[in-house]
Amino acid sequence: MTGSTRLVTAAAAVVLAAGITGCSSSPGGSAASSTTANAATSTSSTTTTTTTGSTGSTGSIGSIASTIVHLSATFTGHNGVDEPITVAFDGSVNDTGTATQTVKDGTQGESGTIEFKLAEGTITASFVEPDFQMNFDAAACRATPTSSGTITIATGTGDYLGAVGKLTFSTAGAMVGATDTTGACLGTSKPPASCVVVLNGVGPVTFTR
Repeated sequence: MTGSTRLVTAAAAVVLAAGITGCSSSPGGSAASSTTANAATSTSSTTTTTTTGSTGSTGSIGSIASTIVHLSATFTGHNGVDEPITVAFDGSVNDTGTATQTVKDGTQGESGTIEFKLAEGTITASFVEPDFQMNFDAAACRATPTSSGTITIATGTGDYLGAVGKLTFSTAGAMVGATDTTGACLGTSKPPASCVVVLNGVGPVTFTR
């Protein structure tokens, strides 16, 4: 997935370390470009500090009549340091919290696992992100990453015991590249000065309990 992910330019392909939509990489290259990411062969992982929200006395499970879940996740980072991934669900799951990812890059894009740590329990899932693109404006030293993929929910704890489902997601974001004291863009030599990427996903989730 945010992560998630790769920053590709005409000059180099750099793998972000944060999974579905990460912010740990460096904008680079010498010309503006729009390309599909080539896969690397390394494995990386990130962790977050959990700071969960509260859903109040009404509980976290939504209407039984609808199994559709909407997911919003925000990935932020500054100078190569990723901040905790914040997440919010609504629909048949109505809760907030953070997420932790493990990531592997392969020939078909990125894949990995993601655990959502919510106020009323946890949800464990896997993801694949075969489609990633990056528009890089060298003159402005800025980049706009986008991606899409799927999140497959395998299990849960607490109120989400027995959770299964599949969400489709897309991401969009903005990166500001690092510059030197003269204002020249440092390209791939430094992580971005700032990065914000937002993931939106939707799909059915059911519970066996």
